[in-house]
Amino acid sequence: MDLASVIGIVLGVGFVLFGIMAGGSLSQFIDVKSIMIVVGGTIGATMINYPLGSFLGAIKVAREAFFHTEKSPLGIIEILV
Repeated sequence: MDLASVIGIVLGVGFVLFGIMAGGSLSQFIDVKSIMIVVGGTIGATMINYPLGSFLGAIKVAREAFFHTEKSPLGIIEILV
């Protein structure tokens, strides 16, 4: 697991929550329909722009950002060659 990714997510969510709490209650800022539009639109636009293989490959890369496994230099050289 990459520590920088975890710290980045925690800091990002923490600052957003702090900003929300400083200006009112959390329920004023949550709208499920808006979240669905943003997330669904982002996924849809990404799938329109890239082939399915690239889209699924991006999911794999994102997963590897959190569950990183060390690869041997010889294995990487073999892949590149």
